[in-house]
Formats: sequence, structure tokens, C-alpha cells
Amino acid sequence: MLKLKRLLVPSFAFSPVLTFANTASVGIALILTCLGSLVTISKANASTVTTVFATGFDGLELITQGPGGDFGSDLYVATAGSNSVLGGIYTVTSNGVVTPFITGYNVISVAFDTENILGGGMFFADEGSGDPSDAGKIWRVTSNGAGNFNSPQLFADFSSITGSANKPWQITITAGENGFASGLYATTGPFPDGRSGTLYRVDFNGSITEVKNGFNTIESLVFARGNYGDGILTSDIRGQQIQRLLADGTVTTFASLGSSPLGPAILSYGPDNFLYVTDFASGDILKIDTDGTYSVFATLPLPPTDKLYLAGAKPIAPTSGNSSCLISGIFTAGTNPTGLGSLYSVCKVPEPSTSLSLLALGTLGAASTLKRKLKSSKSSEKETTKVS
Repeated sequence: MLKLKRLLVPSFAFSPVLTFANTASVGIALILTCLGSLVTISKANASTVTTVFATGFDGLELITQGPGGDFGSDLYVATAGSNSVLGGIYTVTSNGVVTPFITGYNVISVAFDTENILGGGMFFADEGSGDPSDAGKIWRVTSNGAGNFNSPQLFADFSSITGSANKPWQITITAGENGFASGLYATTGPFPDGRSGTLYRVDFNGSITEVKNGFNTIESLVFARGNYGDGILTSDIRGQQIQRLLADGTVTTFASLGSSPLGPAILSYGPDNFLYVTDFASGDILKIDTDGTYSVFATLPLPPTDKLYLAGAKPIAPTSGNSSCLISGIFTAGTNPTGLGSLYSVCKVPEPSTSLSLLALGTLGAASTLKRKLKSSKSSEKETTKVS
């Protein structure tokens, strides 16, 4: 939204708005007539500043901000590994220091049970060996105090679903909202062979139930908030769309966007409460409005394709305490050399605009001069009346 600073100019100095002008260099210009002269009030375009936040990840997957308390407030980074090397979970401090937290698992995502819906702790989705026939698992980590943590305990095993080789992908824990029951919700990824068409819910006891099947792919989800309406919003990376699932099972298309063959990957609300999604193939971070329209917020620098067979924009999360920044990252697979996955801090920084201040000062000066002349004229009239 265009915001204009109020000009302290006497009311008689303004005439109505004439037109709005769009320019590439200064954004939106509002042109006013002021005593026969034009005053231009400019809102400068905000520029995107993208800087490397942390690097060296193999199979970079989803990222989650720590909830505080025993788990701290660092960023938790899930990695699925590459080149037969297992991944794990890494913590990243606000200044980019990377520390292993758990290794030896092919981790896709992490979620914290801050409201004790499932008994508390941290949960992570493990895709298993990566073999298509190998179903994934969800593990739980609890704290034993003083910064120490118990070994991961199996919470839910997707091989328990008859005939299924589904792998839990993004996991989200909710107390129940938009007509959906409380529990842990698990999407099933980007795979094209039918393994990624179902949304699951896991209850307190680790029992897995099907919420909805029949999706093309369902890699990521968020519960709709505020003006984004009702239900669950899901990303279909191969169908280049974001869909809305209602509690009664109705599925509709909320937005058509993204690149082919792999488009919208991970959904996240930003610190400004707008919805964002990474467009895998292009490297774009897209900002989605409440009506499903979108714009490019930033573009991540994808590595050269001659060094790997797959790379794209994937994880995204808000930056704690900064209303204009996101943390996003690049997933790479089959890399040689390894360790090309990177996290980036992406911030919008307003560009300074001088046209407002210079022209406004000129207008204020002209209006002030006119006001002095009018006051002088009135004083002369009074004196003339008094003498006569």
C-alpha cells in the first residue's frame, strides 16, 4: 500500500489530485497541483538484499525456528544427505554458526510441540533410506534438562499403513483449527509415482489416519489464517498450484503459479503475515496475496547445473524479530562436489527517495512566502483604514 507523509502546507495551497504515474525508477508517483506548480510525492521501490547466511549443507530440506526454552531459539535445519551420506538436523545461530544436533537420519522437516498436544518435545520426519519402497518414520526428541536431550524415540512408522511406501514430508503440529482435529499433520512429498497424493494425521498415540487422498502431490501445508480464509493450503509442486482443503474434504485451487516441471515447494507465513512460497525451478520466492495473486519477492542464486542434477529453491521461514526478512535456501542433489546447499537471508530494504523532500520543501517555501504576503497585505489594509 502506498503511504504518503502528510505535508504541512496551508490548505489553500492544494488543488485536487490529477493523476497517478508509474515510473521504473521511483515506483509510484502521486502528482498534485499546487498553485499552478507540480509537486511529485514519490514512494521508492524497495530493493531486495540477499546474503549468504550459512552454507555447506547436503540435501538441504526444511527449516524451523526454535521455540525457546530447552531447545533454544536457533534455526533448526533438516538435511536428507546426498551421495549415500546420511543427513541430520543442524542448528544455526543468528550469526550463521552451524552445529550438528542429530546425525544419521535422512531428515525432511522438524516441528516442535509447544502446546503439549502430543506430550511435548521435538518431532522430525525421516524419509528412511531414500529407496522408493522404504516407508518413512517420525521420531521424537525430548529434553532431560540443562541443555541435554534424550536419544530419538520412534513415534510413528508409516510402514504400518498397509500397502504404503509413503514418506512423511513436512510435519505440522496443531491444537485443532479450521475444523480439523488436533494432532500432527504430515504431507507426503514431491514424488510423481502416487506416493505423494495423501495427507495424514498422527494422534497422541502415534496412530496414523488418512485425512485426504487424491492429490497430485502435496509437499507442504499451512493452515489458512486471517484473510486467507478457511481450511488448509497445500503446495502441488508438480501441478504448479496451491490448493485449499476444507474440513469437509472439498479441494479447490487457491492459486496457479510456479515453474515447470517443479514449481511451488514450501509454504510459509512471513513476519508480515503474508503467505510466501518457494518456486523450486526458478529460484524465486513468491509473495502471495489473499486473493491468490502473487509477485516475486526475491530470486535465489541457484548453483551451476553442470555440478549437479537437481537444484532449486526450497526451505523458507520468517526471521525472528525482523519484519522485513526471510530465511530461505537452496536444495541440491547428486552434487559433486557436495555441500552446495546454502541458506540465505532475504530482506526488503526501502530505497531512499529525495524527490519528496526536495519538492515538498520547495512547495512549503512557496506556500510560506504567499502566506507572509497575504498577512502583509491584510496589515496594510488595517493601517489604511485607521489613518483615514
